[in-house]
Amino acid sequence: MTGRESEERLVQPVWERLSDQVLVHAKAPAGDRRLIPGLDFENGVVLCGARAADATRALHAADVEAVLLDHERYEQLDATAEHPFRPPHYDPTELALFAPDDPLQECMDSQHRLGVTAALTPTGHLRADAVGALQAVVRGAHGLNQATDILVVPLDAEWLADDARIARVIAELDGVPHLKALVLSAVRDPLRKVGSATRLRRLVSSVDRVALLRTDLAGLDALAHGAVFATIGINASTRHGRPPGAPPPRQPKGKRTRSATVLHPRLMQYFHSETLDERYGYHSSPVCDCVGCDGRRLGSFSGSPEDIARANRHNLAIWSMWANELQALPNGSQRRHAWRRRCRDALQAHEELNAFLGPHVFEPTPALKEWAD
Repeated sequence: MTGRESEERLVQPVWERLSDQVLVHAKAPAGDRRLIPGLDFENGVVLCGARAADATRALHAADVEAVLLDHERYEQLDATAEHPFRPPHYDPTELALFAPDDPLQECMDSQHRLGVTAALTPTGHLRADAVGALQAVVRGAHGLNQATDILVVPLDAEWLADDARIARVIAELDGVPHLKALVLSAVRDPLRKVGSATRLRRLVSSVDRVALLRTDLAGLDALAHGAVFATIGINASTRHGRPPGAPPPRQPKGKRTRSATVLHPRLMQYFHSETLDERYGYHSSPVCDCVGCDGRRLGSFSGSPEDIARANRHNLAIWSMWANELQALPNGSQRRHAWRRRCRDALQAHEELNAFLGPHVFEPTPALKEWAD
């Protein structure tokens, strides 16, 4: 037995250490590295952004239960059959005098030196139908430490567009024994096409040791259907990936800033606070008594840093409550039924609010309809 094999047997596998967890996915702070406003690190955090490495080191020193570092290479470069992984500060087209012999391994080792719970591969973005690149990512997993490393699989949302594509992904990933973390990339909601949420659920329930990174309430659906763990973004930019070269989101005409984004508990849907205020019209938007709102109306959050932090606390408080309810149930049919009931209640709430405010004021997302099915 080699030294590395012996080490793997002594370390608790990462799929056990992160089992049944829902972590926060957030950009590392630009200022105070010890604190990200509005976040509760009770279950752990995944950090991304330019200062992620420094913040990861600080959180590890503070004994946060679980800390992961996301290099976000899937937002910067595509994976190819020749170069499926894109380690930071490494350009395969240039001959660097002091380039590491194994850039991928150096990237993983550098994360472990920061004290992460597990290292995430710097996988490039997988364009739809890029089967050669997907196969190269799978081959590259063989050199990873199963106990301490996570294979990141960044899928363009178009992989979820039809049954044949998702069947190919399942076939390629099925034989990989490592923990595999999916990232869904799209300019907007990756699950906005009808059938996408159902195909994602099929993938999660068909392949062993799958997690979902950088998502929204889809992370809870994944947890209800057998995912090892999930991470939910603290804001819109960390609730899905963006394909490399994708245009930035456009601001509404005449507006320099937008109000904070809040999760409507009854509708299970994110809205800009001002949008809720407009849609409720002469009727006041709902009052929320969570720890982030403390009796404040959901339509009253501005775009100021203080209000954004309060809205983040509200969102975290709401979905954490739902996650705790799922985690309290045994993994299996009881958990799936409880999640489906909650989604069905949200569909019913859409109907009730539309009957009160006017037809089609609130439309459920395609994903919510499929989760409730």
